[in-house]
Amino acid sequence: MSKIKVLLSYHKPFYLFKSDILTPIHVGRDISLAISKDVEAISQDKLQWLLDNTIGDNTGDNISQENRRYCELTAQYWAWKNYDKLGTPDYIGFCHYRRHFILNPKFDAKNRTRKLAGCYLFDNMYDEYLENIGFTDAFIKKSMEDCDVLAFKPLDLRKDLPNSMPHNLTPRTNYGYYNMLDIADFDKAVEIIKQKYPEFEAVTDEYINGHIMYGYNIFIMRKEIFFDYTKWLFDILKETEKYIDWNNKNIDGYRCLANIAEQLYGIYIYKLIKDKKYKVRQRELSLLLDAPMKAEIYPAFATNNIPIVFSSDENYIPYLVTTIQSVALNSTSKNNYDIIVLETNISEANKKQIIECFKSYKNISIRFYNIDYILREYNEKLFYIAGHFSKATYYRFFILSICKHYSKVIYLDCDLIVLEDIANFYQQDIKNNLVGAISEYMMLAFYRKDTDVKDYVNNIMKMHSVKNYFNAGVLLCNIKEMQQFNFTEKCIQTLKEIKTPRTVDQDILNIVCEFHVTYLDFSWNYCWHPYFSCFSVMKECLPFDKFTIWLNGMNNPKIIHYTSNIKPWTDATKLLAQHWWKYARQTPFYEEILYKNLKMNPMQQITQVADMDIVKNIKNYSKNCFNYYRCKLMSNLTFGKMHKHYKKKKKALKAKIEEVRRFLRGK
Repeated sequence: MSKIKVLLSYHKPFYLFKSDILTPIHVGRDISLAISKDVEAISQDKLQWLLDNTIGDNTGDNISQENRRYCELTAQYWAWKNYDKLGTPDYIGFCHYRRHFILNPKFDAKNRTRKLAGCYLFDNMYDEYLENIGFTDAFIKKSMEDCDVLAFKPLDLRKDLPNSMPHNLTPRTNYGYYNMLDIADFDKAVEIIKQKYPEFEAVTDEYINGHIMYGYNIFIMRKEIFFDYTKWLFDILKETEKYIDWNNKNIDGYRCLANIAEQLYGIYIYKLIKDKKYKVRQRELSLLLDAPMKAEIYPAFATNNIPIVFSSDENYIPYLVTTIQSVALNSTSKNNYDIIVLETNISEANKKQIIECFKSYKNISIRFYNIDYILREYNEKLFYIAGHFSKATYYRFFILSICKHYSKVIYLDCDLIVLEDIANFYQQDIKNNLVGAISEYMMLAFYRKDTDVKDYVNNIMKMHSVKNYFNAGVLLCNIKEMQQFNFTEKCIQTLKEIKTPRTVDQDILNIVCEFHVTYLDFSWNYCWHPYFSCFSVMKECLPFDKFTIWLNGMNNPKIIHYTSNIKPWTDATKLLAQHWWKYARQTPFYEEILYKNLKMNPMQQITQVADMDIVKNIKNYSKNCFNYYRCKLMSNLTFGKMHKHYKKKKKALKAKIEEVRRFLRGK
């Protein structure tokens, strides 16, 4: 049986296509941290993913350093020069990480009406994608049984291009249509073909002036054809390279050799078909627009690793960083802190800034895990949202599958601060239970006061006892026990049954985990809002011992959890808010926090971050500045009592101005 290898070119993390045949290769590995066509250099964590999951184009005889000019062709060059490292296959092929051959004869093209330049568009990855299009080992083997070359079914330039483009293009004029490409470079390559390979002259003229175009340099070829094609291709490109004026190329034009190579690929395939020496099969392509990677997460440190998982979205970044800041400032050098942020939409700029914030801590690792591919397995309407909660709160359902290489992990909400080394929480013994958690006394109080709450707990949640209810914002998760318990599946099934849980995922976790919880010291999750929102209910309805524990909890909390829709950044007058602001001031997001919460209703919001004197001074800052300079001028122009009056007033105004400036600097 013939041996086949198809290399898929990656330059950034994406869904990992990997099998006996499909072989992911990282192109441009030697210059991964240099600026690319995506403008920003790749981040260190993304580079690590590529190092862990793909082979590189930078071993043996290679041109990895030339990737910005040759793009994915650096992988083709590597395979040509390092053929033995691929296991000496009989067939060698190339695809892009997003473009794949459609090899399933039952693929229903009628249901895929969206196409772009000859590729059927798929918005995202799903479990049946590979089987649907037939890009699997079985379909690839079947397709190559009686075939020498598998190539892209060509575009008809008269009808297959976007409507915004002319419909009378040829391969040559199509190349010249793009502003960043110089038609003279392409013409030089054609001239070199005719000089060095005269047997190609007639077919070259016919192809480049016709109306069909083979693109993308995607193929599977018998090894002897691959060697011949690649030698021919690079011989022409290396000669063409000498005549290109690189000084006048922009970042896209710098990739012109890769664009020329697409046209050379077309010429070569066209000649194979014309010569009829080999059997060439032509197939259409799919274009996968989005497919978040299914990355494997392993402990970041070999020893004393304290894993901490957060869930966040783009809007919550300043508050996430404040929480991490509290963890960092209360950490100890003997421990290592492995922080994993579950997300779907955090920008690369914010990820980079967050990592930058804590780079001075050699014992803190921060990684981001895109959970989107997991969520897409479920109907979005399943994740019921109420009140101030967001969809991100449900991410903790999936800690089990994401952190399967850990024994246990800490889960923390982003609206809290840690006042003690979080490693002390991690080292708690939770025995064989699913989670270690802290009792939620407010639920107990309202259960005893409100018949509606009692009915919900008894008849909807069907908990054995409300005394078992815990707050899910601080958890110590036993991954091993969760695996045996089928934790995620039970959470999803329970959510489907409850449909509209009042406290969203927290209610679901309580139902699933009841009788499998180790209840930890109350100080590890002191929830702030019952004190100012329902003190009388707590006093009236809690048993005396529980009320005492709750009331004394604020005296020495190890974690302050800013529960409810009222947060310290929206109301700094509330008890314990000052602790949060202490850490917020030490983050680069401090000004952003102020701006976000001042701009909607300045006076109302300002009163929530300061006492009334500073409020008045902030409100009158511009007016005070104007009056200060006026008094300064008048003190220089007047004498006697008037001079003293303006001098005194100037001093008072200066004090108010300085007070505002110190406040905004967090001093």
